Amino acid sequence: MAKPLILVTVGAGRDPDRAVSAPVVVPLGLFQAISKFGGIPFVVFEEMEADPRELVETSDGVVIAGGPDVSPILYGEMPHPGLGKTFYQRDRFEFRLVRHAIEAGRPVLGICRGMQVVNAAMGGTLWQDLSEFPGGTGEHAQKGDPSDPFHEVQIAEGTRLREVLGDRAVVNSRHHEAVKDVAPGFCVIAVAPDGVIEAIESETAPVLCVQWHPKDLWQRDDKEELLFRLFVRRCAKETGTRLKIGSDPRTQVPDDIFPREDF
Repeated sequence: MAKPLILVTVGAGRDPDRAVSAPVVVPLGLFQAISKFGGIPFVVFEEMEADPRELVETSDGVVIAGGPDVSPILYGEMPHPGLGKTFYQRDRFEFRLVRHAIEAGRPVLGICRGMQVVNAAMGGTLWQDLSEFPGGTGEHAQKGDPSDPFHEVQIAEGTRLREVLGDRAVVNSRHHEAVKDVAPGFCVIAVAPDGVIEAIESETAPVLCVQWHPKDLWQRDDKEELLFRLFVRRCAKETGTRLKIGSDPRTQVPDDIFPREDF
C-alpha cells in the first residue's frame, strides 16, 4: 500500500504586528502521528501562493490544524469584542482548501481551529468568544500541560467517533471560540458537559472534526492514537484510487501497519 500524501495547514505569513514574515509553526505531534502511522505530512500555507484546488488534486487527505481565531467576515458576521487575532488571508486560503477537499471526496480531519474553519467554510457560524455562550460555560482554555486531559466529552451513538473513543472521553482543551450554528450537511457528534460542541462530522463525506488536540494526547492514549491510524488508513485508500498501480514513486509500506477498521 502506497504511503498517502497528507496536506497539513500551518501558521505562516505576515504578522499584522510586524513588518516581516513570521516563521512557519509546525505542530510537531501531528506530523509525528501522521508519519508514524504510514502517511507523508506536507506543509501548506497561504503564502505558498499555490492553488488550493491543485493542492487537493495531488493529495490524499487534508488536516486543518489549530491556530488563531477565524475572521467573522468570512461567515457573515461583525467582529465581537471577545474576538482574538485573526489572519484573513490564511482563513480565505483554508476555506477554499476545505471546499475543494470535500468536493473531491478527500478525507478531512479538523483539529480545534480546524473544526471551526471547516464549519464556517461549509456554511456554519461560530461563537467568537465563549463568554457569549448561553448560560455560561465551564473552562475551555487549560493553562497546564497540553498533553494532560482536562474535561470530559460525551459522544453520540452511531458515530465513527464513538466506535473509536467510546461513549465518553477526557480530552485537552485550548480554545475560546466554538461552533455555533452547525453547517448544512454536518451533525454534532460530541459535546462538553456545559453543552459546547466538541466534535462534528459530515453526513455524506469522510470529514471528522474535533475541538480538542489529539496531537498532544495520542502518545499516551491508545484511543486517540487509533483516531490518527484510521485517518491515515482512509487517506491511503485515496492513494489507490487516485494513482495507477505501479506509477506511485513513493515507498511501499506493509498493509499490516493499518488496523482493519476504516476512518
